[in-house]
Amino acid sequence: MMASSAFLCMLFVLLLRFGPAMSCSPPKNSSSGCIEAATLTTLNNTRLHTGEDPDVKEPRYRPLEYTIVGTASMGSIFVIGVLGNVMVVLVVLQTRSMHTPTNCYLVSLSLADLMVLISSVPNEMMAQFILEDEWVWGRAGCKLFIFTQYLGINASALSITAFTVERYIAICLPMKAQTVCTVNRAKKIILCVWLFALCYCAPWLFFLTTTTPIHYRGFENFYKETCTFSLARSFYIHFFFADFILFYVVPLIMSCVFYGLMARVLFKPDIASATKICGDLKTNMNGNSSSRVQVVKMLIVVVVLFATLWLPYRVLLVYNSFAEKPYLELWYLMLCKTLIYINSAVNPILYNAMSIKFRRAFRRTLSCGKHTSKGLYSPSSRCAKHKGKHSYTQKNHLNHCSRRSSTSKPDISYKPPTVRFDTTTTVMNPESASRKSSKYRLKTRRDTRQML
Repeated sequence: MMASSAFLCMLFVLLLRFGPAMSCSPPKNSSSGCIEAATLTTLNNTRLHTGEDPDVKEPRYRPLEYTIVGTASMGSIFVIGVLGNVMVVLVVLQTRSMHTPTNCYLVSLSLADLMVLISSVPNEMMAQFILEDEWVWGRAGCKLFIFTQYLGINASALSITAFTVERYIAICLPMKAQTVCTVNRAKKIILCVWLFALCYCAPWLFFLTTTTPIHYRGFENFYKETCTFSLARSFYIHFFFADFILFYVVPLIMSCVFYGLMARVLFKPDIASATKICGDLKTNMNGNSSSRVQVVKMLIVVVVLFATLWLPYRVLLVYNSFAEKPYLELWYLMLCKTLIYINSAVNPILYNAMSIKFRRAFRRTLSCGKHTSKGLYSPSSRCAKHKGKHSYTQKNHLNHCSRRSSTSKPDISYKPPTVRFDTTTTVMNPESASRKSSKYRLKTRRDTRQML
């Protein structure tokens, strides 16, 4: 996976370096709810190195086709992502069987994705209909929105790293997992993850962003401002490269190493088949192994999507940090944003598609409000009914027999030869038992002689 990511990175750099410089419009900044640090950097670069007057700008709106495509795609991503991540949080909180360490990390990931979507997409959609570079939320909004964007981005990367380490311990170090991989410890780790992300992103809240007045030709009587950087560009380059290393390269390297070690354990030949183990125990072990493989496959897909969907933005960030003329093609910038928003919205769909437990929990949560008011809903009975549609187990057979015995008259036509049933007591008849047993022995001897 790292080799493919490196190849794609080189390909993007070559395309950006030698492709046509399709300059779109004046460089954009965070007024569009932008989460691309490179876009903000190029804004400062343009103001410092061009001879144009930065205080007077031509009023310009986004192209119509860009507005239509951006609004439709980002609006649908926002609705699906918010509803899906909220459902993940509700499902895990309401379902007791879902209270596992891995699901705790997935809840943390859903909260981080919600933060990215809510702080980025509405502003980006609104930017399609206002003047370019215009910011309408004031200085406090500039600091708060940029801070929450980076907090969600960094917390999601740390959550992915945390559940990767947790799965590695649970599968490769099972003895240590009994004390390390617990729900309480997972909650403490999640708290530490968010505290670290909060401290790391705190500069965005205090002194890395600011608002400055912006004047459009023909709008001299209207006060407008833009959200931009407050320090020199050199400082942000180091800051963005720290982001790139800590929250992209390190999580991918750790994921490759840990999932490779897990694959060696999960996909090696079954040792239990070479030993004499009873059938029930072996079946139970195979079931546990298959469920672990299913969980690991789902988490691997989450990591692969994270690496793939963030790659265009990271490549753009590295390229614009060193290029003399930054690459600001309008459609490519929208592609970078859209892929990041998809990364924040696609995980609930992935859980529902690849995890049977999540799928059943989603269905129970969605149908809960409809049946609870009538007093007819019971999670256990609904699970039993759903299970009975697909498999007829011995437990269902016993429940069916018990329901028949409770609703119909008892059948006493058959009596064992050695037992006499009574309504109050059960009495053994020794004489009848001895006569029956002697007749049975004589009949057995007679049948044996005939066979011989």
